[in-house]
Amino acid sequence: MAPTQQDLLRECLVARWSSLRSDRALVDALKSTPLLVEAQTGRLRCASHFLDPEVPALKLAFDDAEGRFPGRDVARSAQWLTMLREIGLRSEVDGDLFLECVQHVEAAWRGASESGADAVARAATAKAEKLLKFLWQNFAQLSQGSPAFWTRLAQVAIVPVAPVAPAGGTLSAHLPAAAPPRVLVTYSACATPKDGALAWTVLPIVPDDVVRPRLLFCLPLFLFAPFVCSILLLLIFCFVAVFFCCSRCRRRRGTAASGCSRLRRGASCSHT
Repeated sequence: MAPTQQDLLRECLVARWSSLRSDRALVDALKSTPLLVEAQTGRLRCASHFLDPEVPALKLAFDDAEGRFPGRDVARSAQWLTMLREIGLRSEVDGDLFLECVQHVEAAWRGASESGADAVARAATAKAEKLLKFLWQNFAQLSQGSPAFWTRLAQVAIVPVAPVAPAGGTLSAHLPAAAPPRVLVTYSACATPKDGALAWTVLPIVPDDVVRPRLLFCLPLFLFAPFVCSILLLLIFCFVAVFFCCSRCRRRRGTAASGCSRLRRGASCSHT
C-alpha cells in the first residue's frame, strides 16, 4: 500500500473510531496490524511497539529516545492516542516496563560517564532518583508479589549516590564548596542510612529519599543489603590494629620495668 493510502486509512480509522471501537474483531485485528511508522527505521510497527507519551514515568525515562513514542506528526493528538491505547499502545507501567525504564537510564548514564558528558550523566542520575521514588510509591503494582522482579532490579545500577573517596570517607567531605558528582550503583553496592555510621568509609550511603520503605525490610532478598564482608573486614582490621598497638604498649612497659629493676639491683650492689 502506498504511503498516501496508508495515511488515508489511518485518518479514516481515527475519524470513525467512536463507532468502530465496539467491533471487537476489528480491534483485535488492529492490535497486530502495523499502523505507525518508526522514526529511526521508517518501518511500520504495531501500536504495542510504542510507549504512551502522556505517562510521566515513561516520558521521564525515555525523553532522549524519541523513537520509543509515536511520531509527533501522526499520533500525538487526543483522538490518535485514544485509539492507540485501545489497540495496544503501552500505557501502563508494569514491572517489565519499569525495568526497561531503569535499564535505559543506566545505559545512558554509563555512556555519558565514559564519554565525559557530565550534563547528560547528571540528568541520568536525576532521572534515576525520580524513578526510584516512583518505585517506592507503586512497589506493590510493579512487583505483583514476585521475587523475580526484585532479583532483576538488583542487577541494575540505578541508585544515585556520592561515591566513596579513595582515602576513605565520602567525596563531599573533601569538596565542601560544591556537591560531588553522583554515580549510579546497585542497591547491593551501598548501605542504608541506618548503617551509615558503620559503613561510610567503605560503601556509599543510599539517600534518605530513595531508601526502601521499612515495611519491605523483611524481603528475603540481597537487593538492599550492604556488603557485609566489606564491613566485617573493616572491623577485623580495626581490631587487629588495636590489638597490635596494645601489644606494643605492653612490651614497652615490660622493657621499662625491666630496666628499672636492673637499675635498682645495680644501686643496691654499689651500696654494699
